[in-house]
Amino acid sequence: MPARKSNTEPLFSVAPTQMIKATIQLDNSTALLVEQYAAYATTAPDAVINKALSYAFSRDASFQDYLQSGHAPTGLSHFTDIRRRSSKA
Repeated sequence: MPARKSNTEPLFSVAPTQMIKATIQLDNSTALLVEQYAAYATTAPDAVINKALSYAFSRDASFQDYLQSGHAPTGLSHFTDIRRRSSKA
């Protein structure tokens, strides 16, 4: 039988990637959990949020179907900082 993964290891590893700047709001309990997970995984809170969302999106079969449907937006229209920067170009 394969060895079981230790309960003291993070669910996913977090490696730095190129990021865009986005402002989000979290409730207090979620923000605290993000801070705690970042300390546990010895990484930045931004990296935890990015990896957790990517993990959730990749595991949601209905969302994956939506992405393949052609109805999903292809731009970043809800990230106003990016929209402003790209409109000045």
